[in-house]
Amino acid sequence: EVEGYLIKNGNATRLPGTGHLEHIFGETYACVLNMDFEVPSHIMNIEWPGDNNVQIKMHTILNKEN
Repeated sequence: EVEGYLIKNGNATRLPGTGHLEHIFGETYACVLNMDFEVPSHIMNIEWPGDNNVQIKMHTILNKEN
């Protein structure tokens, strides 16, 4: 489980999500962090018909330290 925040007009909304950290044993990169969040559309002031959420998928690759 991971946690993120959506900040709008100085107000932070907590966003729980899921994530996975994968270690890479190579010369350049140390690990890959994948995170998935589902954000209710009304939080982002998006008005779609029905009850639709916005899915945010983040992939972060971290370099190895020298």
